[in-house]
Amino acid sequence: MNKLDNLSIEAKIELAKNTTSKKTLDVLASDSAWRVRFMVAKNATSKKTLDVLASDSNWAVRKMVAKNINTSKETLDVLATDSNRTTREGVAANINTSKETLDVLAIDSNLHVRQAAKKQLA
Repeated sequence: MNKLDNLSIEAKIELAKNTTSKKTLDVLASDSAWRVRFMVAKNATSKKTLDVLASDSNWAVRKMVAKNINTSKETLDVLATDSNRTTREGVAANINTSKETLDVLAIDSNLHVRQAAKKQLA
């Protein structure tokens, strides 16, 4: 048990939103509340933390990893095949997504994903 376990979900969300401590974000990345993990995914700078969250069971967390500019190209490549269209759309909108991945997303089955990819390719 760590000292963060005693915080409310709202306090953990605020902490994830405002901290720059990679250690704290690493701990919060495994929190049971998806809203906490979502905020970690939004603010994390550690590729390791983002890699862990890229396989999260919650699509909103994966979407936020896809949108995070600190997410590695390799992780974005994996998320480009996610079953959730908003996660793929996040990959398509990320400035770090490779041209090869954008080319694949430009022919995605979902219109929004295709549009986001084509916008990046333009």
